[in-house]
Amino acid sequence: MAIVRPSYVFGAHDKTFRFPYWVHRVARGGDIAYPGPGANALQWIDARDLAQLVVTLSETTWTGA
Repeated sequence: MAIVRPSYVFGAHDKTFRFPYWVHRVARGGDIAYPGPGANALQWIDARDLAQLVVTLSETTWTGA
């Protein structure tokens, strides 16, 4: 069994507008408050890419997270 634990998933029908907000906020410049050390990586994934990964994992034998 594979365990999929994405953090930030975005897609064409995302109604939360989290991603566009941060793009515009960073473009404004200045100080930005965010959790964790500045060296921490943050990675986004498109919902369509995540769906393809989950289908691939379900069709094959994978274990772990």
